[in-house]
Parts: sequence; C-alpha cells; structure tokens
Amino acid sequence: MSGSLRLVGPLALGCLLLAMAPGGRLRADSLAPLDVERFRAQYGQDALFRLRLGVDAASAPTPGASGADVAAVAPPCPVPSPAQAPSWAESAEQRQFNQALEQRRYFDAGKVLGRWQRRHGACP
Repeated sequence: MSGSLRLVGPLALGCLLLAMAPGGRLRADSLAPLDVERFRAQYGQDALFRLRLGVDAASAPTPGASGADVAAVAPPCPVPSPAQAPSWAESAEQRQFNQALEQRRYFDAGKVLGRWQRRHGACP
C-alpha cells in the first residue's frame, strides 16, 4: 500500500505540470531541433518529460520578477532571417546539452535547449 502512495505524488505533480503548460499540454514541436521520438527511444519517457520541463523552465518568467527582470532573463523571441539561420549542431549550447545528457541531467539539458530556442527564434 505504501508503494502505491509514493507514486501518487509524482503522478499528481506530472498532471499538474501538464495542465499548466500552454494550451493544457506540452507541444511536440517545443523540442525543435531535436527528434522527439529518437530522444525518447534513446533516453526513455522519463528523460523526455524532464527535458520538456527544462525547456519550459528556460522560457518561463521567474515568480515575483518585474517586467524588466523578465525581459532581461527571457527576451522576446527574435525571428531570424534565412541568412542568419543558426545551427544547433555548431552551437556552444549543443555542447552543453550533450554534456548534461552524458551526466543524465535531463532537466538541465532542457534548460540549455530552451535558452537556445529563445535566442534563435524557435520559441515554444
């Protein structure tokens, strides 16, 4: 009985976080430029969930922050021109992302990806 009670907390938290996501759910395109299915196959569903939470955290304003603080932390999504199209594969963020994955820090990897998306117009 106590084993089933331990599952209630994380499940309730997961449902709450999904309900709080934009549109009531996490969007599959929020992980661009990653292939979601490939990531899930390699690292598992739990890692994918934590990665998505990290991406969302990177673009969410800090509670209690003023409008100026929010703009400084999460500037509006720019729309890059085709000539300035950034390359995830060549970015410093991609190296940080891979390092976090190697250390199984999926939430941190998601935050790195979210920051890159924000900077390069691939906002969730």
